Amino acid sequence: MSVEAAAPVEFDEAAARAARGTPLTRGFKAAYGAGAMADGIVAAGFGFFLLFYLTAVCGMSGTMAGMAKLIALLIDAVADPAIGLASDRLRSRFGRRMPFMALSLIPFACAFGLIFSMPASLTGAAQFIYVTACLVVLSRYVPELAFLDRLLSEGPALQPHLSLYQRLLAGDEDEADDIVEAHCDRHSLAQTCDELLTGTLLALKRDLDAGRIVPADGELVATALQEIVDELPRAESPDAEDSAEHGRVRVIGFPVRDRLDALALEVLAVLLRDEPCDVEILSPDTLVGERITAVEAAKPAAVCVLSLPPGDLTASRQAAKRIRARVPGVPIVVGRLGRTGAVERSRKRLREVGVRDVEFSLERLADALRPLVREAARAASRESGAEPARATEAGDAADAGAGEPVGAGACDGAKLGALS
Repeated sequence: MSVEAAAPVEFDEAAARAARGTPLTRGFKAAYGAGAMADGIVAAGFGFFLLFYLTAVCGMSGTMAGMAKLIALLIDAVADPAIGLASDRLRSRFGRRMPFMALSLIPFACAFGLIFSMPASLTGAAQFIYVTACLVVLSRYVPELAFLDRLLSEGPALQPHLSLYQRLLAGDEDEADDIVEAHCDRHSLAQTCDELLTGTLLALKRDLDAGRIVPADGELVATALQEIVDELPRAESPDAEDSAEHGRVRVIGFPVRDRLDALALEVLAVLLRDEPCDVEILSPDTLVGERITAVEAAKPAAVCVLSLPPGDLTASRQAAKRIRARVPGVPIVVGRLGRTGAVERSRKRLREVGVRDVEFSLERLADALRPLVREAARAASRESGAEPARATEAGDAADAGAGEPVGAGACDGAKLGALS
């Protein structure tokens, strides 16, 4: 193992030993547990006190109190999936969930305070509307009826990539194929690769690292995913005809750690099928030094370094640093799939070691590679076109010499003889 690779590991182990040996203070424990206070207070208030308060203290009938609770849950069953979808699509410097959580603090606190400080003047319909409005904000915190969110919502019980992962893990390849075909019918190939296949790979990687599934089951899922990737259709590229006119170049896929990294690169290769390039994915079973030697020998148009989380940043950075040291001129593009937090920080750290681009989805990764591939392909076309041109000029000169009069050749021969 090189000094570069060993240093971060030793540093991490030393930090872990120091952290385990440091006792936690009471203030730290209290601050850590304070985050659960809001959920605990609301759950206890709803579970043990709300109906008693509404009927015995506020004078509502049990029927009206239960109806207000039901209406709030029905609205929540529609609102929850909509907010979840919006948060999935959000991209911000604070992540996907944090802005929604921060914006919900004020209405949540106000609704909880208002429902337990109902004005005494409210009666009948006004009282019912007041309670229902407060419960609409707070209803998702009623643990006993949370299952209605799943039963009444129109969305699937599982996200598509989790459904695919579940079917592959169960060995149900027919239903897995149906899930992939249905997704391809409703979405573009790039979306299928990113949302469905990459999501499945990330779920498999997390479960393997956490020990939730045995390696044999992981191998089964990976093999089935490989077959799905091989059967994917070609991407529809508007520049496919222009690309076909260029010479073909090579792109090296550099899996940092294991087969799942290589499989993610196989999915990326699907998105580059219509480009003038051949994607060669190196074997993760070989040593890192051997893979870098292969890169040096291949002289590719670009190298794509990819490692799935967790622990992908350090591994990708070390690999890119060693490639840059051995092959200074090759463009390096790094893929960090599934990462949404600290984007600029990771970009900065990777660019410090000579990485050209850092992308967080397969579609963006393919977009980063396309201009590099096309530029190299145009250069290859110009070089291959120049060599036949030079050969043609040499052939014309030879033909011209062959057509000279015999006397001229004799004179040249006489001159050569005289000089000798």
